[in-house]
Amino acid sequence: MLTYLAPDEAKRGFAQLWWRAFAFHLFARDFLAYLHRDAPMRLVLAGLVVFALAVSLHRAYQQEARWILAAAVSLKLWLMFPENSNHFFVEFVVAWLCALAKVSRTDQRRTLIAALRWLLVIVFFHSGLQKLLHGTYFHGTFLATRITEARFAWFLALILPHEEFVAIQRLMQVGASGPFMFRSWPALLVSNAIYLGEMSAAVLLALPRTRTFGVLSLLGICLAIEVVAREALFGLLVLHLSALFMSPRFARRAVYVGLLGEAGLVVAQMHLGGTVRFFN
Repeated sequence: MLTYLAPDEAKRGFAQLWWRAFAFHLFARDFLAYLHRDAPMRLVLAGLVVFALAVSLHRAYQQEARWILAAAVSLKLWLMFPENSNHFFVEFVVAWLCALAKVSRTDQRRTLIAALRWLLVIVFFHSGLQKLLHGTYFHGTFLATRITEARFAWFLALILPHEEFVAIQRLMQVGASGPFMFRSWPALLVSNAIYLGEMSAAVLLALPRTRTFGVLSLLGICLAIEVVAREALFGLLVLHLSALFMSPRFARRAVYVGLLGEAGLVVAQMHLGGTVRFFN
């Protein structure tokens, strides 16, 4: 059963495993971007991450390895600004939190884990709140604008009546200004469930007695996002952070699943080239 990972249970070995898996996530993200876009800059960034991982293998230089990783994400911020995604800024904060904390010290390790947990809660609550305040999910206004994208179109065709789907698609194709709104209740239910689910999962994570349901809800939401939007790396990052809410036994398994998933994406991208995108 999933339980809240108490700070005392977060041993130094797990913290190091967690950081290395996070570093591999950063490597996979830049290497996938390099394969997809043939961007040499992303290959350089991926190489810096590999260098940080190599340095971390020496027990005496593990803290230095975290600083190298933080420097790499800072360089990426400078090189890609202002085109950095929200996903990247989560990685940026995580990298710097890990660099600023001395994982060898139990008190700082506890503080780091607490900060990373709250980061996940804040990110998802803010994501849902932003959708709520902008109001583009009440009537499906945002999702309707994605109807011409292949990765969304197949799903929208399932939840919209055929006549409504075709009508919105035609309006989009002729350049109508909108706003485009859903009228069928299944589509409206799905659209409103997105921000409600994100905010609810964040609240469940924040409350000690409901954290198991929070983790399961969050992973369920991410799975749905990956199936529709195909942003696999974001889902694996959430799995990585969610591991900090699990018991040690499940936490390690979650980290290994994330590593295998990211390694699988790298292998798949190497075979598929730039035809498929696994990152946002």
